[in-house]
Amino acid sequence: MGLKIQKTALPTFSLLRAYETRGYTDCYCVIVDDGISLERYLRVFFGTRLFAIERRILMYAAGKPSTQANIDALAAGTSEQFAAWSVERREDRQILLCDFTDKTRSWLMCEPRGGATCLYFGSAVVASGSGQRGRVLLPWYIRLTFPFHRLYSRLLLGAAVRKLNDL
Repeated sequence: MGLKIQKTALPTFSLLRAYETRGYTDCYCVIVDDGISLERYLRVFFGTRLFAIERRILMYAAGKPSTQANIDALAAGTSEQFAAWSVERREDRQILLCDFTDKTRSWLMCEPRGGATCLYFGSAVVASGSGQRGRVLLPWYIRLTFPFHRLYSRLLLGAAVRKLNDL
């Protein structure tokens, strides 16, 4: 199968759904030819060269270092912490991570589809308040980052798939 990353609705059983009405959420998916476990997906996703840049930024900008051993422990389920995130909730095929400021969530899931797997990656930005008529409002400077965030999400998922193919 070719690499076709798609923006999609959150699956009904997604742990990220709890945040759909509390700010911004997104969801991307790609189907890969192999059966991929959540543990393998986490090791590959957070171990890509692209994500290493984010890990380095977090180390210097937020004082939140991480190593491959931290990635392995998160993937194996033996640690609840990784860089700037902690595990909010985890199931067999999905994990929901909360950042140290409690403002964003990252969600990864792998869903078997015959001999293939659909890999999901999604994010949430939680609003701190609401505007007129109870609508959730995010500050303009946060909304300004969304085009970059959407591109970066696709690039991260693509990097994970390429790394899976190289293994």
